[in-house]
Amino acid sequence: MLQSVQGVLVAGARGDSAAVRIAARPAGMAMAADPELEALLPADWMALALDTHRAFDSLPAVGPDAAAILAGLGRITGRCNACHAMYRLEIR
Repeated sequence: MLQSVQGVLVAGARGDSAAVRIAARPAGMAMAADPELEALLPADWMALALDTHRAFDSLPAVGPDAAAILAGLGRITGRCNACHAMYRLEIR
């Protein structure tokens, strides 16, 4: 996802909505298609993750306006931060 964030930032700064679409795609719902992994994860985590993937898919729809792209990306990274704050792997 971080690669997509970086790509969206670069493309958004140029106002290049086609490049935003390309950069966001790998972090979208296509990334979430692993039923075996999904079965192991808590339902609340899955809901947050799926919302985040959907947000990446809808990001290109905001158009070429850099401010709108940044606002959309800000909402997405807010979800990332919420997930990382709530869920952590403990190394034992």
